[in-house]
Amino acid sequence: MDRCSSIYGLKAAIMQPYLFPYIGYFQLLNAVDIFVIYNDVNYIKRGWINRNRILVNGKPFLFTMPLKKASQNRLISQTEISDSFTSWRIKFMEQLRHAYHRAPFYSDCICLVKEVLCQDEYRLDRFLGLQIEIVAEYLGIGTQIVYSSEVGKGGALKGQDRIIDICRKTGAQVYINPLGGKELYDQSDFFENGLDLLFLECQTVEYRQLNHPFVSNLSIIDVLMFNSVERVREFLNRYELYGERACRLCQT
Repeated sequence: MDRCSSIYGLKAAIMQPYLFPYIGYFQLLNAVDIFVIYNDVNYIKRGWINRNRILVNGKPFLFTMPLKKASQNRLISQTEISDSFTSWRIKFMEQLRHAYHRAPFYSDCICLVKEVLCQDEYRLDRFLGLQIEIVAEYLGIGTQIVYSSEVGKGGALKGQDRIIDICRKTGAQVYINPLGGKELYDQSDFFENGLDLLFLECQTVEYRQLNHPFVSNLSIIDVLMFNSVERVREFLNRYELYGERACRLCQT
């Protein structure tokens, strides 16, 4: 039997929450039926959970949302946003104004960013989860979003075993992961649990950033500053799905 046929079953993805993630994150969100925010795993310093990059004077600029006593010994769900967040938000909004005021979709995008940053939520996982929901709604993505902590406790399960457990509890038949994580999983173990394992590879997404040379993989903020919602929705479908032995299964 061609296992590619089950691609039409319920598809799930499981990802840690990131701050204004790049377009590939939203491609994955758009490619599945249920998206699980992996919030009951340890916070990772110097990752993308509370920081990202925008374009400032044609160069990538790293911005970081302040957290309260962030530690890799705490779960993401146990981490809180710093009391200095309000002052940081004002500064960051000014940085965006300076960097993007000439961008064609500045007005719409800055309103979206303001909506995200004005949430009355200081638990990091919930703040980032609401952020993802707000941007998804803006882009017309209807994927169901849940938290791993609500799916069911995995006990001592870690790594691949926890992923399989979450998929089974959500009723997923297909698990889709970014291509970069291909070495983390054993496809036969997924098959034994009634799951297909696919990997999503982003295709090149390029657009004009005023008169600057193009810089890829910046925050979704940059994408939305320079492109209409309709154009970004086209970007969401620029990916390929691969299975075992990188055999192409689907091109969109």
